[in-house]
Amino acid sequence: KRLKPGMPGFACKHCYALGRKGLCRFFPTRCRSLPAKIKDLSDHLRRCTMCPMEVKEKLLQYRSENLDLEPSEGRNKQFFDRVWNRLHIREESMPGT
Repeated sequence: KRLKPGMPGFACKHCYALGRKGLCRFFPTRCRSLPAKIKDLSDHLRRCTMCPMEVKEKLLQYRSENLDLEPSEGRNKQFFDRVWNRLHIREESMPGT
């Protein structure tokens, strides 16, 4: 699927800074797909050779503490809603969009 230029998303800052812009960028097209894209980014960071070990350790710690949580549950839903809204603030404030 072709993405529109300027579409909001997120990327691995470690790869992006070095010009490796292939599989390290993620563009959720719906709020529902946001949890899967965040998981994809987390998986990328765990395998990324450019990502510092302390970041990888924090991700593993967070993941082990939160495996039983679902994106649709109270606090998690609020978190994903906030991330979705922050991704789209710039899009809404741009004239002509």
